[in-house]
Amino acid sequence: MPDVLKDKFCPLDFLTSCRKRELGTSIDKYIQFALELENNNRLSFLDILVEKSTTGELITSWYKKPYSSGRILNFNYNHPPSQKLGVAQGFLNRAIRVNHESKVNESVPLVKDNVKKADKSRLIYTIHCTSGKWYVGQTKQKLKARLRQHRLDCKPENMIKTSKTALADHFSEDGHAFQFDNAEIKGTEKNFMKKNFREMIFIRALNCLNFRTDAQSLSSIYSHLIDVVKRSLE
Repeated sequence: MPDVLKDKFCPLDFLTSCRKRELGTSIDKYIQFALELENNNRLSFLDILVEKSTTGELITSWYKKPYSSGRILNFNYNHPPSQKLGVAQGFLNRAIRVNHESKVNESVPLVKDNVKKADKSRLIYTIHCTSGKWYVGQTKQKLKARLRQHRLDCKPENMIKTSKTALADHFSEDGHAFQFDNAEIKGTEKNFMKKNFREMIFIRALNCLNFRTDAQSLSSIYSHLIDVVKRSLE
């Protein structure tokens, strides 16, 4: 069947639609018309949702199926930057083109891949202690996975471990509580060396309970600059 006869949208009343279906079959048994009924004055067609207003105007908006993940392309994938931008621009243009002017603002956010805080990875984070100090850490895992490990480290049966993080060590000695649910992300970084450097900067700058060895690789130049800034803020 020629492509010109596929995927055509034609709003008709119910009786006319039934006659069209019968007409197609009477001409050739391979000619079939799909019949879909509107629901609450709305009808989807491919990636477009057509809505009939109270004035009879047909208002279109970008439609996605209920099982759609909403994800287009992860920007961290190893595709050329031009391809990533091209995909995003293509979807943005499509959203603007198919949407009625009153629906553009509702559909455009669909092209953005919002990652929840707990699902972010390759980051530097801080956890506040009731003692007033901070624990600074960095991880390539998702934040929720790293926080789960910290919680497990603070369980009594794990206190006998000889190699503990500064957080677990502080908890076992002083029994202070940590606000895991309010952990803050200080930044994200894919490069391992840069991530370590940024972690050391935060350890040196904040009132932290981290081990001294956690920031011993930081250059004395940066340490001096941080001390100067801290004194100026006192």
